[in-house]
Amino acid sequence: MIASLLGGGPGTRDLQRVNLRTASYAVFSEWTVDAGESLSVSAGLRYTEDKKTFEGAVLNLFPATRPDPEPLPTRATRAGGPLFIARRAFANTYSALTGSASVLYRLTPMLSTYLSYGSFKSGGFNTRYNAATADNLPAPFDKEQVATWKIGVKADLADKLRVNAAAFASRYENMQLIFRQGVVPLLFNAGSASIDGVEVEFTYRHGQHGAGGPERGGDLYHRGHDP
Repeated sequence: MIASLLGGGPGTRDLQRVNLRTASYAVFSEWTVDAGESLSVSAGLRYTEDKKTFEGAVLNLFPATRPDPEPLPTRATRAGGPLFIARRAFANTYSALTGSASVLYRLTPMLSTYLSYGSFKSGGFNTRYNAATADNLPAPFDKEQVATWKIGVKADLADKLRVNAAAFASRYENMQLIFRQGVVPLLFNAGSASIDGVEVEFTYRHGQHGAGGPERGGDLYHRGHDP
């Protein structure tokens, strides 16, 4: 192939036909207690189970003008070729029991504070390859677990201006990161990590309608990583 390219001949191309299926099941419950006119406490539990199934053919074709083979090859060798990944079904199941909690305190009708916590992100299979893997098996990645604490304030400073500010701290286990192997980006677990920071958001509304008081809806609760 290299001699062909140097001589101005045809190159090569990769053919990938992949079927990736996910069956996800979850059971969850959440409770909210109003402890007075200004204080609300919420807590929840969630059990999540994801079954990821990978099946497909990943192979190299030379020359690049060669038509797709029909039927696709079913046998892979350690050298890859032409089939990089063994053509059979592979399956992994990822599950986790996670909790969430939040506390909302309204200092005034125009000013509220909150504290929240949450976690979890599922694993899976990489689907793109340009070379044979070890034993011609697809490269999986494990679930990522993250504990995130967030404390913030929401304030309506005027009829049209809202300011949201929050500080957060996240602690990761099996953090999922993308690494390039050659020209192909693959997802792997990188280990433990910490991410801390501050975020500030401004909202300004034009027109005659004001911003109103702080909402008790979803934007007051930070869930971390949901599946």
